[in-house]
Amino acid sequence: EGRMSSLVRVQVPPSTFFQQKQKTLIDKPSNKLAKLLKKLGNKPSKNHFLVENSRNISCFLNSLNSLNSLKTRQKKFKLKYLVSSTEENLSKFQREQRELGKEFLFKEEVFKVFEKSLYEKLNSMDSPADLLAVFERNESEYKSTPLSKNFLEEDFLILDQIQDPGNLGTIFRTALASGWKKVICLKGTTEAFAPKVIRASTGLLAYLEIYSQISFRELKDFLLDLQFSLKAGQSKQSKELKIYNSSLKNSNNLSPAPFNDKSLKALIIGNEGQGSSNDWDFQESPTNTETKELEIIKIKIPMLEPKVGALNASTAAALLMYKLHNLI
Repeated sequence: EGRMSSLVRVQVPPSTFFQQKQKTLIDKPSNKLAKLLKKLGNKPSKNHFLVENSRNISCFLNSLNSLNSLKTRQKKFKLKYLVSSTEENLSKFQREQRELGKEFLFKEEVFKVFEKSLYEKLNSMDSPADLLAVFERNESEYKSTPLSKNFLEEDFLILDQIQDPGNLGTIFRTALASGWKKVICLKGTTEAFAPKVIRASTGLLAYLEIYSQISFRELKDFLLDLQFSLKAGQSKQSKELKIYNSSLKNSNNLSPAPFNDKSLKALIIGNEGQGSSNDWDFQESPTNTETKELEIIKIKIPMLEPKVGALNASTAAALLMYKLHNLI
């Protein structure tokens, strides 16, 4: 009972929360939280990341309340601070969550109010966000290794050194829209929870299962294990893994025919300038023995005008994700 008294349920009328206890105004750049916000505005740490504006924050909170992610997402991150330049913005956010029927419990110390000019300096956007949120994640989740038993039933993306935050966030958003909910980011790919990536995804990356900082060696071992599990009959619907590599080198044009086979699909999206790395050519090596079990199919999007060369990575990814799922 004593512990619950320090918690405030979102369903409490918003006008009463801040009347109970006026929040202390933070106005010094030397404040510990101000320093953390400034640091996270550039890039996330192993333990914390920043989410800007109420819409994106809502996505992360909603993902915590999702039935599909209840067992995993609560372990991945939790709300640490909710920050604004006015108590009214914080109160409005509470009211909106309550009206949506959310059941979030916030500790009172989560809410922080900053002096307006300092708050604006801590915003990385041209137009300051109405709210900033700091989420805490387990350090072990900063780099988590994919396990084949979790990939038996769902197609997944492999992002190979995607470096532009805008591209990465857009790919995440399109992945969710087209049914690719698991994403493996190889080393060299920009940090998934960077502020610019979250903004580009409009917060929707919160609903994805993302594995970051994976080495190519780890990925190969995972793919071999997954293929073995599929052939052993551990999947309810797939018997084999097909890996589609979006590459301009020695590739076939994407077929207009539908993809009706029941294989589990992995789609590789490569770097904006260089495409997928040469590491994926291991299957063509005459000395290759350990990875003969993996089927890698090189595909490319046909170009009616050769001068175009290649499409933007996020545009190409969108076309391929939708095509492989027979949505276009």
